[in-house]
Amino acid sequence: MIEAENASFTYQSAPSPALQDVTLTVQPGECVVLCGRSGCGKTTFTHLLNGLSPEFYPGTLTGRCTAAGLAAGEAAIEAYVPQVGSVFQNPKTQYFNVDTTAELAFPCENAGMEPQAIRRRVDEVVEQFQLGPLMDRSVFKLSGGEKQRVAFAAACMLGPRLLVLDEPTSNLDAAAIAQLHDMIAVMKRQGVTVVLAEHRLAWITDLADRYFFFAAGRLAAQWSAAEFAALPADTLTGYGLRARTLDDCRAGIRAKQSARCPGTPVLTLEGVTLGCDKKHPLRILPDMSFAAGEIVGLMGRNGIGKSTMLLQICQTLGDDHTILYVSGEESLRQIKLRAQRLGVDSGNLYLLSETDCEAICSVIIKEKPEIAIIDSIQTMNIEAIASAAGSITQVRECANLLMKTAKSQEIPTLIVGHVNKDGAIAGPKVMEHIVDCVLYFEGQKNLPYRILRGIKNRFGSTNEIGVFEMNDKGLSEVANPSEMLLSGRPQDASGCCVACVMEGSRPILAEVQALVTKSAFNVPRRTATGFDYNRMAILIAVLEKRMGYYFGGLDVYMNVVGGFDINEPAADLPVALSLYSSMTDKCVSTDVITFGEIGLAGELRGVQRTAQRISEAQRLGFKKCIVPATSLKGVDKSAFEIEIDEVNTIQDAFKAALE
Repeated sequence: MIEAENASFTYQSAPSPALQDVTLTVQPGECVVLCGRSGCGKTTFTHLLNGLSPEFYPGTLTGRCTAAGLAAGEAAIEAYVPQVGSVFQNPKTQYFNVDTTAELAFPCENAGMEPQAIRRRVDEVVEQFQLGPLMDRSVFKLSGGEKQRVAFAAACMLGPRLLVLDEPTSNLDAAAIAQLHDMIAVMKRQGVTVVLAEHRLAWITDLADRYFFFAAGRLAAQWSAAEFAALPADTLTGYGLRARTLDDCRAGIRAKQSARCPGTPVLTLEGVTLGCDKKHPLRILPDMSFAAGEIVGLMGRNGIGKSTMLLQICQTLGDDHTILYVSGEESLRQIKLRAQRLGVDSGNLYLLSETDCEAICSVIIKEKPEIAIIDSIQTMNIEAIASAAGSITQVRECANLLMKTAKSQEIPTLIVGHVNKDGAIAGPKVMEHIVDCVLYFEGQKNLPYRILRGIKNRFGSTNEIGVFEMNDKGLSEVANPSEMLLSGRPQDASGCCVACVMEGSRPILAEVQALVTKSAFNVPRRTATGFDYNRMAILIAVLEKRMGYYFGGLDVYMNVVGGFDINEPAADLPVALSLYSSMTDKCVSTDVITFGEIGLAGELRGVQRTAQRISEAQRLGFKKCIVPATSLKGVDKSAFEIEIDEVNTIQDAFKAALE
């Protein structure tokens, strides 16, 4: 059925072969598994079997690879259609129609069969694979497992002699995998040869006749089913293969859990990018880790994007870890619809819609997921407590119960908490002393940007932030917040100044705008967005006393562009400069940036991380940086190309900015 003799294949423009000297034979009716680490050559070999290489994936083939009597690189692609059926990781890549019945009929129509024969064949396949409930439905309304079942059935419509499946379970849950298993079993009983490239091995052990292990493009080993079953567990681990049974998986999880200690990271994300390739990422997730038994509180206002972020994290963690996502706010169908919109389809993500905290803890103890997510704590309740869900008592006691469960089972747990209008969590902040880590998700609903800020962390630093943009595909990281905050700056407009503030260890450049205008009211208005109102009042008083500019009959409006909040003392000087610029109607050059704290005497005080701030300003193309002289102690000015002006008073700073 399949014969490969010294088959090597090098993709066009690739520096080295993807396959090297592969020699193997597969007998008719066998079910064989291609296994090995990602990038080992499994998919490339399947492309030789179904004619996609070198026809659609150009490259150089040496040696010989024959499947169902068809030689790769020699036989026309049309000849493969009735002989070889293919099923890929993502069924959407092989759909030709928008409804299921038409999709099944398409292979037969393409082969020129009569309409009556096509209808008979569709009916046969539907009955054979029990697809009746899926017929005459839009493919866009099917689950991932349903799409894969229809794609598998379509691959079988012409009665192929060979089925080639490339990781068909990668996006399926346990139930969908079981259904796919049964469909493969049907085809094997009919004598069809099955070649399966797969990482998950537990579900296919009763069907597999042989295993071919690939490493670095070579066929490194092959085993019969009995030989593979006898391999020691440490041998499998050394080969980078997953467990042969789910019991082995669970035993491995328990062994890892027994060796954990609080504070030891058990889940880690570093440099994770979701997308088609590294050049065109769709989402970049922040680096993070979760310790055994760690409780993380994710806080933020309703609708800010907490649940969206958690689902996106689940997609990445779900590749290697089991996750239990508990929602007390949404039904399972609602979660599914939102997950589909975000492209979340991990097979290791398990959903539970429940508000009884004791029942949830029982499920966690029984199922032992590697991470648990509770969304949200305000919806949880303990039946023995008389108060309503969301009350102070319920929140405190539910949080305590979840904490005890997480610590005893050593399961990292994320708890979502909603922040009310006053910025408190269920009134007082009753959770913050219970959890190990507190993350605040900040932003304005009418603006797309969000900030994830660490407030508390027993196992690491809180000195970091993450900046994200909310769009119709979920949250995407803003890799350079400064460029985002400075985009669209007005040219030659008074009342505008750029500040450089530190958020954690990251310098952020933000545009500060002020509007000082004659008041139409007996009492002038004062508003500040993104900056402390009381601090602005102090700066106005300093300008009146030390500079002689009086704001008594003037309205003052202060705004930090982009919905960003700046609370650092270093923002004093740019805020005061923007006020002065608007009042005098003198423009600050767009090439000027400044930072510094202002004292009540009008003096400028130094700030920390001056060199880092100047470097960021230089990187973004600014020509002049106005800095308090006391901040430059120990800073080598010659190391920078940007002009650095040392100033001691606000008078000096204003003069330097408006030169």
